[in-house]
Amino acid sequence: MVPVGPNDMVKGNTTDPLVTIVEFSEFQCPYCVKGMNVVDEIMKNHSKDVRFVFKHLPLNFHPQAEPAARAALAAGKQGKFWEMHDQLFNRQKELKTNQELFTQIAKQLGLNMGKFETDMNDPALAAQIKADMALASKVGARGTPNFFVNGIQITGARPEAAFVEVIDAQIKLAKKLKKKNKKLKGEKLYAALVKENEKSVPEEERVDAKKVLEDEKAAAANARKVLAVAGSPVWGDAKKAKVVIYEFTDLQCPFCSRAKDTIDEVKKTYGADVAIVSKSFPLAFHAQAEGAAIAALAAGRQGKFWEMRAAIFERQRDMKNNSELFIELA
Repeated sequence: MVPVGPNDMVKGNTTDPLVTIVEFSEFQCPYCVKGMNVVDEIMKNHSKDVRFVFKHLPLNFHPQAEPAARAALAAGKQGKFWEMHDQLFNRQKELKTNQELFTQIAKQLGLNMGKFETDMNDPALAAQIKADMALASKVGARGTPNFFVNGIQITGARPEAAFVEVIDAQIKLAKKLKKKNKKLKGEKLYAALVKENEKSVPEEERVDAKKVLEDEKAAAANARKVLAVAGSPVWGDAKKAKVVIYEFTDLQCPFCSRAKDTIDEVKKTYGADVAIVSKSFPLAFHAQAEGAAIAALAAGRQGKFWEMRAAIFERQRDMKNNSELFIELA
């Protein structure tokens, strides 16, 4: 059950929806743009039956996501949340480089700029975002976009077809429940549908989100005890550094490539105070990742691990079609 609060931004059928879709999303996530496009299609075809609810889950590795969320909520104070929402996604690539983006969009939307700037810095909006983030953890929404269709979780930027099958089944179920009890409507109907969907999940498949969080915390605490250099490549001196960072990386993963830039900044900023230990974690669905890890470690035997790692990330797109890439780089 993902509750819908009075401050949530909602569109579609807001009086008596048969289906409630709650999305946890953020404005700097590229997959969330795809999610927005899918939601637009859903609302075109199902707006009379569906209520769509937007909740904020700015991820900590997207520094502009939280201020963008505040900008959207500030625009919402003047009745323009969805317009700001659309523009932030449409101009997502500017988030990193355009410091005036929020102001530009607000002016374009005809907002009262004094009120907009005041609202953007209102602690109540920051608190609302934090509340959404806490709720996301509670219901098991780990990343973005994350959807709940009458409580049924659909993760990631899935095609519209993945939603339509669930939505159609939920419309039938809602009509069936309403036929049995004509008083079921609005939030009561939503709660009844979630409860009904919960019944259909076998006991062994049910997820206790609280237990998952507890297990994750225990695993993190255990990791701090068992992590060791153990022959892994190290930048800096792991024995003398004040902070040791262990990275688990896949050299074919585009997000790991982005993380490299962050690690480079850490090196520049903190110097000898920090040591970086690199652990290989090639994912099964990246066919060249294990070969890339071996190539980097082999280069490391000649003192060039970090150089090979950087070169592989730089030429990451060549991995699939250039079977000689690692030899060329060597």
